Amino acid sequence: MRLREAMSEGRITLEEFDERTQHTLQARTRGELATIGADLPGAAARPAVEDTVVLSGIVGSVKRKGDWQVPRHLVLRARLGSVELDFTSARIEHRVVTVELDILGGSVEVRLPEDAAASLSGVEVILGSTEDHSRSSGSGVRFEFTGRIVAGSAEVRGPKRSFLRPR
Repeated sequence: MRLREAMSEGRITLEEFDERTQHTLQARTRGELATIGADLPGAAARPAVEDTVVLSGIVGSVKRKGDWQVPRHLVLRARLGSVELDFTSARIEHRVVTVELDILGGSVEVRLPEDAAASLSGVEVILGSTEDHSRSSGSGVRFEFTGRIVAGSAEVRGPKRSFLRPR
């Protein structure tokens, strides 16, 4: 809709319209769609955050670190594998992030940002363990862990400490 309006207003040429329309049809994520018209009036400054994202792996590992967008609800599925999530440099726009675990014979390692808090009370553990080593005041984002771990583990830690940065 915005592409048609931009073309009718003379903001883009017919060739640009055709090219952007092709990119629109080929886009697989909301982030890819957002970049197509980001320079047009009325465009959002950032791509929309999806409410739920599923990360899954079978006999392998899933990792997220650095600058990445955190959804409101994150589903982690691992079968005989591992999941490593580092939220310390991630973009988090929600006060509460729900992390649903579906782990069978695997492990989850999570690194929280400064002042974030975690609750593992919603996790059912069968032949496994959960550990919270985050030591946070909890004044920031709250991570609510739910779901099930069978023959596996989940470990939550705070940001990495350097010798130069005081506790």
